[in-house]
Amino acid sequence: MKLANTTRCLSQEILEYCILHLISKREINSSDLVEQLIEAQLIEAEGSIYPLLHRLKSEAWLSTRVEESEGNPPKKYYLLTEAGRKSLENYAHNWKKLTRTVQTLLKKK
Repeated sequence: MKLANTTRCLSQEILEYCILHLISKREINSSDLVEQLIEAQLIEAEGSIYPLLHRLKSEAWLSTRVEESEGNPPKKYYLLTEAGRKSLENYAHNWKKLTRTVQTLLKKK
């Protein structure tokens, strides 16, 4: 696997982890989610997360609810499912393991 592909895969995994984490704190609509991810400099454009949200929903890690509002388009809110919580726990475990491994490697002379 080329380094560019590895970096892209790792970035995608980190983005998934961060999205699951944000949604685990509270149900969130897509515009608030996008705003937080842009602010954190994890994404540059709004459209880049919608395919990922769709995939996470199709994997049953997320569910949605739609809230109608007068005079405005309906808002879609994302919620973490039990399967999503388990995946988030798995990501958290793997992230800790990865950071420990990298830190150990970087400390070696």
